[in-house]
Amino acid sequence: SKRLIELDYKKITFSVAPKTYRIEDGFSQLTKLIWLQDVKGFWRKKSEVSSLLGISIPAVPEDLLKKKGLPHDEIWLTIIVLYILQTHFKDEKAKWKLIALKATSLLKKGKITMNDYEKVLQTLIRLP
Repeated sequence: SKRLIELDYKKITFSVAPKTYRIEDGFSQLTKLIWLQDVKGFWRKKSEVSSLLGISIPAVPEDLLKKKGLPHDEIWLTIIVLYILQTHFKDEKAKWKLIALKATSLLKKGKITMNDYEKVLQTLIRLP
């Protein structure tokens, strides 16, 4: 029997027989951003997030780099995406609040909060 829907999360493509869709095909910017979150709760694909949002990702702050044993780049990108969700997609919170909760709980395990970086992000992140 033929499977009607096939998903390939690594490439972010899916097939609904007989057509294959790429992530760019008619999905909202928010949906694409949500799909870029990994299973653990991080956003890891810096170049894809940057390209999708039309921004350059700022360098990881020094105080975050001082925290030992943490994946600094992934944590920083996750903080940036959470900030963007809260500031630029606040009207669509119902669509992203669960994935944000997952990411936030992941950050809390590393003793990191959004409040630590909100002021920095306000000056660094400007969406087109």
